[in-house]
Amino acid sequence: MPPAHIVALGARTAVGLLPETAAAAIRAGISRVQEHPYFVDPRGEPLRAAYDPKLDEDLPCVDRLVALAEGCLEQLAKRVPVHGELTLPLLLAAPEPRPGFSAAEQQQLERRLARAYGALRIQAVRTVAHGHCGGLEALQMAVQVVSGTSVNACIVGGVDSWFDPRAIAWLSRDRRLVGGDARSGFFPGEGACFAFVLSHAARRSLRVP
Repeated sequence: MPPAHIVALGARTAVGLLPETAAAAIRAGISRVQEHPYFVDPRGEPLRAAYDPKLDEDLPCVDRLVALAEGCLEQLAKRVPVHGELTLPLLLAAPEPRPGFSAAEQQQLERRLARAYGALRIQAVRTVAHGHCGGLEALQMAVQVVSGTSVNACIVGGVDSWFDPRAIAWLSRDRRLVGGDARSGFFPGEGACFAFVLSHAARRSLRVP
């Protein structure tokens, strides 16, 4: 299979609102885990979590997912090294079905992302993977698409947020939140990362560095 190339990135995380700042923070071991304004852990103490500092804490989960993803897509629109308007498919890795994120919420997310972001016009959004490894699975599929079909470019990415009351309650019931007797609990978080993937032939014809 011919190679494919990632020629631009967009990212939005709790430790950085750009790919460069997020990567630098991760390399430096910076953590933005802090007390959430109103969610609590199993002991009734303020929940420690890693959340986007620019999003309203009261924003519903789907709205948070859309805001995170749109931030990345707007970054890509400024970074893609080609000229003119591009109409592209978006291959998306979404959260697994859970309380607070059902099939209906997934469809709403897909519909709301299918629009123009500057010079990038999202023709169709297709959820191709779910869960922790969904981003890598979606990226593998993107490489197959641009290398083995007539589509020579696409956008691929993943987005997730745990900040929904139903999701937090579910994690608490299952003892999956840090605190109390949850030995394997974790800090809830959120973030998104999207990439512009170009086929090898298209990269050469467009003279993309």
